[in-house]
Amino acid sequence: MQLTLSSKFITAAFHYLSRRPHIAVAIGLIAFLAVFQTHFLFSGDVWAEGYAEYLVNALTVGWGGFFALGWADYFNLIPKLLCDLYVSFHLPVGYIDYYYRAVVVAYTVGSLAFIAHPFNRAVIKNDYLRALLALATLETLYHVSSFSFINVWYVGFVPVILISLNTAKLPHSKRLIYTVFAAAVSLTKPSITLLPLVVYRTIKTKEYLSGSIISGAIMIQTIIMLLAYKSGSFDHVKLTTKAAVMALGSGLMVLKTLHIPPVGFWMVVLATLLLAALGYYIAKTKGLIFAAVLALPLALSIYTYFFVPDLPTPVLFQQFQAIYQDDFKLQRSIMVAFLILLTFYMAADQIIAKKHRLKIPKPRITLGILTLLAGLIAVEYRPIDLQRTAFRADISQFRANLNAGQSVCMPIAPNPGWENYLNVPPGDWFYQSYGGCMAINYEKHLGASNLYQDIKPGWRFAVESSSAKQLKSVLVAVVNPAPEQTRRLELRDTANGKVFPATIRAKTNHEPLSYVAFNLYGETVQDQYNFVLSEKGSASGRVKVGLFKDGTTAYYGLFMGYPNLAEHRKSP
Repeated sequence: MQLTLSSKFITAAFHYLSRRPHIAVAIGLIAFLAVFQTHFLFSGDVWAEGYAEYLVNALTVGWGGFFALGWADYFNLIPKLLCDLYVSFHLPVGYIDYYYRAVVVAYTVGSLAFIAHPFNRAVIKNDYLRALLALATLETLYHVSSFSFINVWYVGFVPVILISLNTAKLPHSKRLIYTVFAAAVSLTKPSITLLPLVVYRTIKTKEYLSGSIISGAIMIQTIIMLLAYKSGSFDHVKLTTKAAVMALGSGLMVLKTLHIPPVGFWMVVLATLLLAALGYYIAKTKGLIFAAVLALPLALSIYTYFFVPDLPTPVLFQQFQAIYQDDFKLQRSIMVAFLILLTFYMAADQIIAKKHRLKIPKPRITLGILTLLAGLIAVEYRPIDLQRTAFRADISQFRANLNAGQSVCMPIAPNPGWENYLNVPPGDWFYQSYGGCMAINYEKHLGASNLYQDIKPGWRFAVESSSAKQLKSVLVAVVNPAPEQTRRLELRDTANGKVFPATIRAKTNHEPLSYVAFNLYGETVQDQYNFVLSEKGSASGRVKVGLFKDGTTAYYGLFMGYPNLAEHRKSP
């Protein structure tokens, strides 16, 4: 009896999901994250502006600052709205990082699962191809920066692109949802790449009100972006040079999307020709206008990726490998990657649907293409790195103060910088509340690892407060000789005997260097703080403390000082 009920349930579930492939894909994407990105899925999001901008503004100015532009001169509608709502409901600020992560995952899964919706059969007919495209797009979000609360909103462009390529009219209720969603994502991130698609759909469907609202949102964000770029400077290069960079850059982005390292420039040229051939094939099978509407957003995305104000025009022939390895612009490559993948999968769908002269059974052709694409997805897979020193930010010792609404200065990722080892200047990412923070030593670089010193029986160092401000936190560079082990440290103030604990979190990537943040809430104001750093308990090997190039202890301090971050950034 029990077996019969189980069989009926499985059969019913199978029939239900077979008629709703987007729900099946949503479940599959969540399962994929749970199995292959477990640490990411169940951790908090403490990346950059999520705390330093959105949370600070929500707590200090609230809804009154909703219409102010963000640091990057974007309107940032969706993240501001979500953060302000969280704070308005008086939810615990100390756990907003888990809220960020949950929102990001739900938004991403929902946007990408829509690829598999039956509505999109007009774009890609084969259901299995659309499911694979959703997974392949998810795998392009392999960097914590692009899969974060501040940057993931580009993924919302995916449903807008697919709906725009489909000229079927929407019922009034669904059209309203589409219009609101498309306008919201267009007012969140630079969205000029969507304009040709929205105009195309508006003309084809004659849904002029919906198209006008979305186009208006795109133009508002675009004007904001252009006014911001006006303060920067572009290289004055010939139009032919820009065209060459964009053409060959498209091939480089194909390799970057598929995670195929270019061992020579010939691979870039070959990838460019492959993309051009696929575009020609789509133009031949689906029409020149359709192909042009697909190609124009891709060209705009590639242009905004390679041409940035205040940065030199790249020389692809010399820099193609460095550009391939560059992780700093991944958020701007999200749409490039999706449009490239969409081109590949649409071409594959046309090959499956077309009658072939070769006497090969159609099921074999379909199976072969699906197997090839599944293999590319397997090659594309990368775990999201949350263990690299610069990407880790342990805020557990700050949560109680955050929940209580007390003043803190808290280092957040990426801190002290993405690659702050020997020759890269550190950043100054931190969260501040109720009084503002002033950073010290953030202009210093770590010295050579062979100069690091054992902290046993206790490492002494001093932190000077020239302006007699209260020291709120210290970020210390330490080396764990056994990275797979968790180590517990203590920082003792020799003047008052106060002890502040912190933890070196275990790593599986065998990287010994870590930055450990000590929350010094409750410290008194002193002209000079004298500390002793020691390890609590015993473990294999001795923890070492890092040194700056000038031989002093490698620490970054945060004092209560400036009333807001803007004043700190303008200060010398």
